[in-house]
Amino acid sequence: MVTQADGSQLVEFWAKRAPLYPQSRPDSLNRFIHDALNFGLDPLERHLACARYVIENKISRVVSPTLVIGSGKDPYSYPQVDQGMVPLMEMYPQEVASAVTEVLAQVHSR
Repeated sequence: MVTQADGSQLVEFWAKRAPLYPQSRPDSLNRFIHDALNFGLDPLERHLACARYVIENKISRVVSPTLVIGSGKDPYSYPQVDQGMVPLMEMYPQEVASAVTEVLAQVHSR
């Protein structure tokens, strides 16, 4: 992100991310913006690093029970999954907690 004298890069960044967050929860988007800018690394680079990682070469190493939770309205991660947007844990805390609890109970009963 190129810093502009008038700060317009922040509005542009907000506008690019806004479709991935619920309009009723600007606090969630604000938290993301804060975190993205806080550590000095271009937020786009974080996504590019994930894109460069070829999980197919490593997934066979995962031998423990694994729960994958995805957001259906995140067009990049899990577009085939229902419900949720990027701040899935904030939007559906009970559902996420229930899914985690269920998996932990299954693992514990083994």
